[in-house]
Amino acid sequence: CEDTHDTRLLINLNASSLQDPQLLQWLAEQLKQIRLPPDCLILQFSENDATTYMKQAKAFSDALHTLHCRLSLRDFGGALNPYALLKHVQADYLRLEGSFSNDLGNPEAVQTLKEMVSSLHKLGKLCIVPGVDSASTMPTLWQAGINYIQGSYLQPPMPTMTFDFSAE
Repeated sequence: CEDTHDTRLLINLNASSLQDPQLLQWLAEQLKQIRLPPDCLILQFSENDATTYMKQAKAFSDALHTLHCRLSLRDFGGALNPYALLKHVQADYLRLEGSFSNDLGNPEAVQTLKEMVSSLHKLGKLCIVPGVDSASTMPTLWQAGINYIQGSYLQPPMPTMTFDFSAE
């Protein structure tokens, strides 16, 4: 990542990827072959898939960290007790469920977001908020302690990835 200006690639996985015992071996081989620092990759699967396939999610997160890659859980906070999942799955990033940022004009919603982010930071987790479509929410998200944002405000969705990783 030193040569790519700390660029990180976040790759979404589905439940079948989470259950594929050969995926991590294949990933390790690819990282070695292309000489990509493993901490440049953040693999992400949903909180729901991690909860449904807890045993596989735990094994996957343990093995992923052995490779020195990072793990993200998306839609975090939607389960009844999302913090229980973090006792089993070593997530580095948590992409919060969209409802946490839908009503940032409501002081109660902002307070709920701040409390969640504060408790996640105490656990050493980095927080991502999806669906940021305008600059107007940025001050609130900044004050809440959000680490990263995603959404059309930064870049609208595109059919292909066009980022030049070799740019200096």
